[in-house]
Amino acid sequence: GLDSYAAWISRVHEFTISSLVGWRWAQGSIFYLLGLWSRLVSSAPYLKSTSPSLLENYVPLIYQAYVTSRVESVQAVYDGSVGEDEDLLEIEDSLSDQMEALPYLCRFKYEQSAEFLCSMMDPTMAEYFNAVESLKKTMEASASGISTP
Repeated sequence: GLDSYAAWISRVHEFTISSLVGWRWAQGSIFYLLGLWSRLVSSAPYLKSTSPSLLENYVPLIYQAYVTSRVESVQAVYDGSVGEDEDLLEIEDSLSDQMEALPYLCRFKYEQSAEFLCSMMDPTMAEYFNAVESLKKTMEASASGISTP
């Protein structure tokens, strides 16, 4: 019964996290795992049991692991540790399939998902804006004939 479900959902969560962390070797299973979790989340409103579904514990962690793995894959392509043919964001069919499941996971605990995404992206955006501002100053200085450090 409930103990079996708790053990099963825990193991599926662990397998999903392992697959997301090992994104270089598990690309074929990501679509199916995200699809499973999106269907579990989609069915949550229809549960009639008073027992906890445990989804609230696991879904945010899976969303976070997915986002983190995609950011790490971009860094790996940039560093040259994986080839451009292994760039997860360039495999359109796979990415499209994954994007169909992701909104369900994100909306399940929307506030928590948004906070995590902002915590990942805000530092990167600040760095980007600083680089743009620095480039702008350099271009203005070179246009006026003044050198900058």
